[in-house]
Amino acid sequence: MALDFAFDLSPVAGNVVSTGNYNHRVFSVYAGDDAIIWVGTAGGINKSTDGGISWRKYSHRGNGISGNFVVALKEQVFSNHRIIWASTVNANDPDETKGVSFSEDAGETWKTTLLGEWAYNFAFKDSLVYAATNNGIYRSSDFG
Repeated sequence: MALDFAFDLSPVAGNVVSTGNYNHRVFSVYAGDDAIIWVGTAGGINKSTDGGISWRKYSHRGNGISGNFVVALKEQVFSNHRIIWASTVNANDPDETKGVSFSEDAGETWKTTLLGEWAYNFAFKDSLVYAATNNGIYRSSDFG
């Protein structure tokens, strides 16, 4: 279940972290097409399906991604599949952990893999997934 949030549209420079609004610290962006935009922040994953007019937020506590600090986003497209992959690292919640989170249904549900690994980027060849991490490149043909 995705949660809708009222986003602060004018954060004060230097005051973003002290107010707990980590959603304005952007680390990754992926545009699947003209309408769908995915944004990874220090506060979770945000998705717009109307070119950035409205947004949905996905987070560790609300949606099961491994961590709210999202350093990489990429979409795997093959056959009739569209899978969004995210490097989701622990931020402020002690229950968060670094790993990879992915969704096969446009963000409605999330799964995690490579828990304990810090992934930096992703590449794909058909159904194969490659994740570049601190410990080298991981390859999977079965989603981790």
